Amino acid sequence: MGNKKETKKSSLVLINEAQDFLLNDFINSLKGKDNKPLQSRKQYRQVVNALSVDDAFTSSKTKNFMELLLKLLAIQGRKDDCTTIKELIADLEDDVKEYDWKKKGKKSYKTYINRFISFLRYVIDNENERLKYKNTNLKMDPASVAALDNTDGELYLHNILFTKFKSRLRCQDRISGQKIWLPLRFIAKLYTKDDTGKKDSRFSNWLDSLVNGICIHYNDEGVIKHVKFGDKEDISLLLLKNTKGKYDVHVRWYDGKELEEFPVLSPTGRGNEKVRMVVEKISDIAIDHVKPIDQTLKEKANELTELEKVSEFYKDLVLQEGKDPTNADAESLRNDTDLNLVKLIEDLKKIRDDSPLRLMSAEYNSNKSNGDTFKEIRQVAEDNYVGILLEGIRKDSDDNEEYILYQKLTNIITENGVMRIRAKKDEIEGEKVESKDYLEIIDLI
Repeated sequence: MGNKKETKKSSLVLINEAQDFLLNDFINSLKGKDNKPLQSRKQYRQVVNALSVDDAFTSSKTKNFMELLLKLLAIQGRKDDCTTIKELIADLEDDVKEYDWKKKGKKSYKTYINRFISFLRYVIDNENERLKYKNTNLKMDPASVAALDNTDGELYLHNILFTKFKSRLRCQDRISGQKIWLPLRFIAKLYTKDDTGKKDSRFSNWLDSLVNGICIHYNDEGVIKHVKFGDKEDISLLLLKNTKGKYDVHVRWYDGKELEEFPVLSPTGRGNEKVRMVVEKISDIAIDHVKPIDQTLKEKANELTELEKVSEFYKDLVLQEGKDPTNADAESLRNDTDLNLVKLIEDLKKIRDDSPLRLMSAEYNSNKSNGDTFKEIRQVAEDNYVGILLEGIRKDSDDNEEYILYQKLTNIITENGVMRIRAKKDEIEGEKVESKDYLEIIDLI
């Protein structure tokens, strides 16, 4: 009986495995004054978060430090000449010295990075240590080469973007209003005990599926298209400074040997209008729920039975007992109720599947708030959709007639954002499109 064919691991999985291996060695190397293991050493794993601080690093090299380091160790770790790795570490050290970590309330992050730098220098100077990190499956792909060459503008590789997006989504709590609450950081604690040490963390995997499903709209010669973040392993974002001192955002990936690069578009919340994405910094790129998540929580209240248990427990802690929610005890919920963690993940998947995610300029995301862009979307014929924006409009000259404000939904840039009006007596026919099907027409809305 032959061996089963081994499934090819994605670049992101390989990077995460190599990163975990490196971090474990780093953590275990930390000693206190008595040469015993440092008691706080596990906290130093947060060096990954420290390396993701948006404004601390000044070049494409240092912004993508961890990914570049791991790939360079894979190809240079076996060689005596590790000049490129040393230069990368030196650039990181320069940025760490210049950044005011204390003022930003991240003094501990500076400590983590400096200890990490010391560890890396020890690794580079010792051949036997370097050889531990050779991973022939990690390669310096074209996107990584571009980042290492410190290309014009700010280039963010797939791995650092994944880390940033996942961190943001993990913190998107919905803990107000008369609805089921969604305290994501608290829910994460519920899975900590069961999933620690396991190959797969259920909550983490759910977050991964959210990140991989994020749509990025772009302009391809006058046609609005999108790519999902998880569809290609090497998707990166390039921020190029424009004449107004801000950054135009481009999405990049390599198709075979050719670089594909397109200008990114941002929805505005004004119907299906999409405009060139322009930002001042990477943190100005927001993640938008096409259908507001609060609306999902209200509409699906009867289906989210396990989440409702979490919500009621959390509300009681915050509203009745006045406890600090950041220190809420997840174990007491598990001990006091019949909470089913398997079904709770299914509830989270229902929320995920009710509305796609996409990138949006933060300025428009703030304006959109929790409002719904369209009152309703209808399919009036095959590949023919209409979005109803407003009903009950009247003309000053004709108070007896009501009108409808709507859009013909298309991915042609010239029709982008065009508003139309028609008399209500000529109501738009067609079948209502449910939010779970929005992904199929995401470029139109």
